[in-house]
Amino acid sequence: MSLLKIQKKFHRIKTLFILIPIIFSSCDFASRIHKQILNAQKLLRDFKYEEAVLEYEKVLKRVPTSSLKSKIYFQLGDIYNLYLNDYKKSVYYFEKVVSESSDPRWKIQAKEKLAKIYLDHRNFKKSEEYYKQLYDFFPKLDNRDFYQMGVGISLLEQRSLKKAEEVFKEIISQKDHSFKNKAHYYLGLVKFNSKKWEEAIDHWWDYLKKETKKSEIIETKLLLANAYETMEELKKAYDIYYSLLGEYPNSKVIKNRLKSVYRRRIDRKR
Repeated sequence: MSLLKIQKKFHRIKTLFILIPIIFSSCDFASRIHKQILNAQKLLRDFKYEEAVLEYEKVLKRVPTSSLKSKIYFQLGDIYNLYLNDYKKSVYYFEKVVSESSDPRWKIQAKEKLAKIYLDHRNFKKSEEYYKQLYDFFPKLDNRDFYQMGVGISLLEQRSLKKAEEVFKEIISQKDHSFKNKAHYYLGLVKFNSKKWEEAIDHWWDYLKKETKKSEIIETKLLLANAYETMEELKKAYDIYYSLLGEYPNSKVIKNRLKSVYRRRIDRKR
């Protein structure tokens, strides 16, 4: 199972339209901006995303207040990210929120978006940077456990195995950490990539003791079988592969592994 797929399960994208409140004086200039924003919001509700973007970008050239600009920047970042699939434009607008907003709440939300976008687009150095900023924020934020996992995943993807190991061990040491069990899975990956097969196996079995999602269990068992096969514990590998017949989505993969392990066991007996 890819780390990105798992990460997406932790942090599902929510479709969000920000209905931007308008507080202006009654002058004609303010009234025109008001109408433009209302029109942009209507276009969003009608799923006319490109037209909504054009309308918002027109407003940005005229809007007088920095607080309203930040809200429009954020809205544009979401539209480019969720609906127009434009990674660079999305990052540009969320980073404008971070650099220009005076409201820490908007900065935090923008950093959350940036961390996830960078992780999804495999810029793990940047995702680590933003998750770490969120984790270190004072006063402590409610999603601090999630941010710490984001740091660990980003480090693992960068193959900074020692640093990733430290993060996941720290998570496991915390009694009430939201991702304490999931950290065993990731620490297993750290150990596997460090060629410490037995330690990887121990962490994956620990993880399976509490995991209840069928898809997660199947993927972890496949990793276990692979680790046992690498260690030449072929009977254990065979038994786990066999248990996955009819369970793993691609049955051809399992059948091929069973054939390979079976041949190796026969050759060993000769």
